[in-house]
Amino acid sequence: MAISIGATSEQLLRGIDRAIASVAMALPGGSVRAVAPIPKAWKAERGIDIASTRVTIAGGFPGSLRHQHVLPRTTLHLTDRWLIVGEGTPTGFALPLERIDGCSVQFSSGLQPPYMVMWYRDGAMTGSFSIAFEGTARNRIGKLRAEIWRDLLQEYGVIAIETEIAAFVPSIFRPWCDADAFAGDDVSFSEVAIASAGGRFGEQLDIADVWITENWILWCPRHGTGMNAIAIDQIVECRNGYGDRLSIGIEDACGGRYDIYFDFGAENQRSRLGMQVLDTLATAGVPVGTASQPIAPWRRGGTRPPAID
Repeated sequence: MAISIGATSEQLLRGIDRAIASVAMALPGGSVRAVAPIPKAWKAERGIDIASTRVTIAGGFPGSLRHQHVLPRTTLHLTDRWLIVGEGTPTGFALPLERIDGCSVQFSSGLQPPYMVMWYRDGAMTGSFSIAFEGTARNRIGKLRAEIWRDLLQEYGVIAIETEIAAFVPSIFRPWCDADAFAGDDVSFSEVAIASAGGRFGEQLDIADVWITENWILWCPRHGTGMNAIAIDQIVECRNGYGDRLSIGIEDACGGRYDIYFDFGAENQRSRLGMQVLDTLATAGVPVGTASQPIAPWRRGGTRPPAID
């Protein structure tokens, strides 16, 4: 019997989501214990709660270098003033809604549920990260949760970007048969790092051999079938800010910065390799800088007051 995998997968996912969502509504909700108490000043500043859920965050979110570009199984709150991730935890952050430049729903292949992409003002540029919703993809009436959150954000002033316009995931994979294209370049740096190797917003990491040539940065994950390549003139910014970890940003279709993670300290005994990469890219004309600190008013030290953008 011939079946359409795409249509069947979508129908199956919708049916399973509705069934699980109905059961979940009947179960008592679990509470998330805050690591730190919420200061009274922040409780007054944060505004009125609109919605909350559990998510995994990936990409260039505020403070991402410290957490390898991934915050798994954390909380997401929307108030009438803020988008808050991991409230009360050492890893979370808050974004004023006026600092969010846009949001979009994006779809994965197969049975993977859709997710959201967020763009936010980060220094002189626009950073980006993804929000993947834990649990079912749909609510009890069959509406996609990613679309529900997009609509809520739009209601509170965040621009919703069409899925087709924002389908920007950069194509950086190169099969081994393309290796000859880089053979004539002089190599200025060669080392080992832990780097983004796949997944949504590069959330899957792997040990990789990394080379910087006069025209390219290349890295080959140990568990793969090819290599990744970024032209030096396509890098819009390289940031450090936590040990030998770097975010190398390239421009997406919406003019935002899509960050790729590298850690040159985890697998190496030599120190300051990250600074060496930063200097090499700066010499090649790449803008370099330091990652901005996240707003997290429930943490002591190192963050700005909640009312300051």
